[in-house]
Amino acid sequence: MQATLDPSYPRYFDDFGSIINGLHEYRRDLATCAGPVQLTYFDNLVWDGQSLTVQRKPSRHRDFSTFARYRNFLESSLQLLSENLAAKQRRHLYRMLGTLSRGYDSPTVTTLARQVGCVEALSFDRSRRGDDDNGEVIARILGVRPLVVRRDAWQSMPLPEIPFIASTPTGGDVLFKGAEEHLAGRVLLTGFHGDKMWDTETKDLSEHIVRGDDSGVGITEYRLWVGFIHCAMPFWGVRQIRDVHAISHSPEMKAWNAGPPSYRRPICRRIVEEAGVPRELFGVHKRGMSVPLSRARAVSDASLQ
Repeated sequence: MQATLDPSYPRYFDDFGSIINGLHEYRRDLATCAGPVQLTYFDNLVWDGQSLTVQRKPSRHRDFSTFARYRNFLESSLQLLSENLAAKQRRHLYRMLGTLSRGYDSPTVTTLARQVGCVEALSFDRSRRGDDDNGEVIARILGVRPLVVRRDAWQSMPLPEIPFIASTPTGGDVLFKGAEEHLAGRVLLTGFHGDKMWDTETKDLSEHIVRGDDSGVGITEYRLWVGFIHCAMPFWGVRQIRDVHAISHSPEMKAWNAGPPSYRRPICRRIVEEAGVPRELFGVHKRGMSVPLSRARAVSDASLQ
C-alpha cells in the first residue's frame, strides 16, 4: 500500500497532539490518501501470522502504600537499569547521565541515580525566563560532576532545529542540541512528567497517562541521530499515579509539603533534602526549560532550506 499524507487535511497537528490528553482520549486514526491508519501508542500489538490485534499491556500492581515503598521501587529499578547498561552481553555499553536544574524533578532523578553509579549530570545555565537555573551547586553537594551548558548554545550550531521539529512542531527541546558532545552512548535520565506524577495539585489521577503538554517528545528523533537513550524516570509506575498522589498528601510527608501551594512536590523535596541539599536551593520557584521556536526566534535560514 502506497499511502501518503493528505495535504488537504487540516488537523494533523491536533490529531497527533491529542495524545497529551491521555490514552483514553487520543485520536486513533491518521488520515491518509489510502484511508485511515490506526495509531497505537501504548498497548501491545500481536501478530498471529495472518492478522494484527491490539492487546492491553500487562499491568503489575506494586505496593506504593508508603514513601519508603515507593522510593524502594525507584531505587531497585535504577539498580536493575544500571546492571543492564553494563551487561557483558552488550556490544556497546551505556553510561548514565543525570540532569540538574533548580526545580524539583531533575534533582530528584539525579539524587537517586548517583547511588547506582551516575557520576555526571547535565545542567543548563538559565531557565526559559532567563533566571539562574544552574544545578552546579546541587551537583557538588550530591557528589556528581556538573556538565553546564549554555541555554542558547544550540543557536550557533548548524541545522540545529531539524531533528526536534521532526518530532514536535514546537521544537521545544532544541536546547539539548547544545549538549550534544555529552550525549552519545548515554542514558539520559530526566524528570519529564514529574509535574504530574509528583505534584500535589495534579487533578487527573487516572491510569491513562494524561500529560497536558508534549515536553520531552522533541528528543525522540534527536536521540537516534546522536545515539543515546532517553529515560524519563517519573513514568516508572505511572499507571499508579493515584497511589503516588496519596503518598504526597499523607501525614508522613507533612514536613516536606513546603513551598507555594501551586508548586509543592513533597516526594521530591524529601528525597533531595535527605541527601543534604538545603531547602532554599531547589523547588522555590517554578521555572520552564523548553524553547518554543515559534516564540524564541524564527527557524534559521539554513534549517528552513
